Amino acid sequence: MDESNLINTEETKAQDVRSLLRQAKKLYLSFFDVNYIYSPLEASQELGLESELVQQLVQEYVAQLLQANISFREYLKEFKHLQKNNQELDFTPLQNLAHKNLGVARNLRIKDCEDILHGMMGEDNLDYLGVLIEVLEACAIKLSPITAFKSLQ
Repeated sequence: MDESNLINTEETKAQDVRSLLRQAKKLYLSFFDVNYIYSPLEASQELGLESELVQQLVQEYVAQLLQANISFREYLKEFKHLQKNNQELDFTPLQNLAHKNLGVARNLRIKDCEDILHGMMGEDNLDYLGVLIEVLEACAIKLSPITAFKSLQ
């Protein structure tokens, strides 16, 4: 690959990341207070960890959260199928996964993810649960757009 193609590829990736972030922010802002911005410095101070380590943990959490979101969508699809067939819904697996991710959000002091995951744990309206899943993905993208872009590819 010559240098010109490499530059074009990197520019395209950067444009794709910006587009992904714009879409996520639009959804995010329709759901949350526009004044909230996650601060890894706050988490670093409260946890007594280096800021760089907290940022690395946040990046790992973003990848984990996007992976969990795949499972959340699968659960939602299964729930809709069961509901359509008038069968009982067992939210336990979804709630357990939400709880696991909620713990990490709390530890890293990521308030928006914490709010969404807490809401997911008690929600039984499937349409609203779908909205929460989408907003959770937007939260992850907003936290680390480049990590999210790489994870979503």
